[in-house]
Amino acid sequence: MPKNVRNFWLECEVDGRRETVACGPRAKDGGLRLKLKVRNRGEVHEVLLLTAYVERCNPEKLRVEGDFLSSKGKSDPFDYAFPR
Repeated sequence: MPKNVRNFWLECEVDGRRETVACGPRAKDGGLRLKLKVRNRGEVHEVLLLTAYVERCNPEKLRVEGDFLSSKGKSDPFDYAFPR
């Protein structure tokens, strides 16, 4: 992890890559979005949607929202807020 980490930091290890994929927003009040997709029986499905951001109305709060999606189209959303 770098010396100066912003609000959010993403690390991902992928088979076949020598190094961990790691990144974060450039700005101190920046955010990130992540989509995880899976190929199943020739079809591509989104299985996880994740958004992390600083609340505009309350810059002292970091918010992480996400949604787990099943192959049957069912959704299991989650939402967390953290003080800065």
